[in-house]
Amino acid sequence: MLQFEHNGVMRDYELSIPEGYDGQTKAPVIVSLHGFTSNIAQEDAATRFPTEGGKRGYVVVTPLALNSTVQLPMENVTGPLWNTSAFVPPVDGGLTGMNMLSADPAKDDVGFIFSLLDSLATSLCIDTGRVYASGVSNGAGMSVALMCSDDQRFAAVAPVAGVNMTPLCPVLHGTPIIAFHGTADMADPYTGQSVLGLQLNLPSVEDQMAHLAGLGGCSATPTKTMPFSDIEHRVWDCPALMGAELYTVIGGGHTWFGATSHGGTSFLGNDTKSIDATMLILDFFDMHKRSK
Repeated sequence: MLQFEHNGVMRDYELSIPEGYDGQTKAPVIVSLHGFTSNIAQEDAATRFPTEGGKRGYVVVTPLALNSTVQLPMENVTGPLWNTSAFVPPVDGGLTGMNMLSADPAKDDVGFIFSLLDSLATSLCIDTGRVYASGVSNGAGMSVALMCSDDQRFAAVAPVAGVNMTPLCPVLHGTPIIAFHGTADMADPYTGQSVLGLQLNLPSVEDQMAHLAGLGGCSATPTKTMPFSDIEHRVWDCPALMGAELYTVIGGGHTWFGATSHGGTSFLGNDTKSIDATMLILDFFDMHKRSK
């Protein structure tokens, strides 16, 4: 475990360097973001980014969020929580507000991750045109928050079970995006509105994807196919260098899809054996590079 100081707080992160990295050939980077109450080890087990991404030459950065207490309808839950525009841990604990940053500077997670990436770019040979973000649940919302905070930094993002957790996106340019969400997700409903029973007026998954695709000049209506009986695949017609795809898992729960087929566990609800989100995300990342 490594540490990085941000706003006077030492923050934990894991750095996975691919085999064959020589320090001279520029390497792409994936920022991998765990969900609420989860951790780095669980994120690695679900996504397999350090192993599968490493095979393709990706450096993988997996940071750890700071603990916060969320006041749920039935109980208070404490654990690592990313500070996005929907989940904003204030100074005195609890869950309030719809701002991009927390009232507590130490919980400026957007700034923390950006500073960490800037630091790694000075110590490693990084391809700054191939920096990507992906995450599950609250980590998915964080990946969108990062994209919405700087629309010129990421070559693509890949939120799983949480693309609609960050509704505010005040940017001018779209970022290529591939998302995954289950129709039976009880934590972050496909139809939006709430997360963990908290009414946050979030958009539906499909409305959010249409908005994010529209930022990149993509078509208003995607092409929809069903490659498997439990999978709907939506693809928007986008300009060159842009891309937008949504995999809807019929009956799927709140999880990283395909994890159980590779020794991982389902976080909350049904997984699917029809697709492997990890490999589809890596294929999508392989195809997208940010223009400079």
